[in-house]
Amino acid sequence: MIRRINSRTVGILSLLFLVSFGFQTCHGPASRDHGRSDAEKKVILSVRAFKSDNSASWGYEILIDKKVYIHQEFIPALEGNRPFTSKKDAMKVGRAVMLKIKNQKSPTLTKEEVLSLLDLKEESTP
Repeated sequence: MIRRINSRTVGILSLLFLVSFGFQTCHGPASRDHGRSDAEKKVILSVRAFKSDNSASWGYEILIDKKVYIHQEFIPALEGNRPFTSKKDAMKVGRAVMLKIKNQKSPTLTKEEVLSLLDLKEESTP
């Protein structure tokens, strides 16, 4: 048997829904930035070079809001674990990756991009 809901019950349920919706709007995820300036809302993206443990090679780190997002010890996209031989080379590749992240693209580099950045010749395979 179907039971009829009176108008008072409908009114109370509607009021509860509106209060709940209003609470979500005021205290939901989007409201967490309320009161923060535009500069505070921006993500800080940076790159830094580091010397590897053996101190003869270099790597880079991509940081987002001062937290390490990518830690790269070796030249990406090339076969094997080839370290960067200079801080300059590590920073070139790190900046290219950072630029991709800034442009909301995948932070991966192709072999051709890496060879171009580091001014290397394509290695011949045996």
